[in-house]
Amino acid sequence: MKVVWSKRAGTDLDEIAQYIAQDKPLAAANWVAELLSSTRRLADFPYSGQQVPEKADPQYREIIVGTYRVIYRVTTQVEVLLVRRATRLLRQEELET
Repeated sequence: MKVVWSKRAGTDLDEIAQYIAQDKPLAAANWVAELLSSTRRLADFPYSGQQVPEKADPQYREIIVGTYRVIYRVTTQVEVLLVRRATRLLRQEELET
């Protein structure tokens, strides 16, 4: 299955990496590499993530990478929708596409 990133998820990834890199450039690069590796695995195992608690729809899933949630939707492809701190609650409108 193909894994695609929404524009919003790409922006989230860039902003988080830039923030981490302000103090720890190597840590930011390692975090991005780990997150991308984790999302690539979704091509073979799209339902390996847990269902998003805020959304009562089994197509919406998440994986946890460090202290971040990677929210994605499974249809004919895996679409990465958001990257958020795990402690941050999602608003319903963030999951609307």
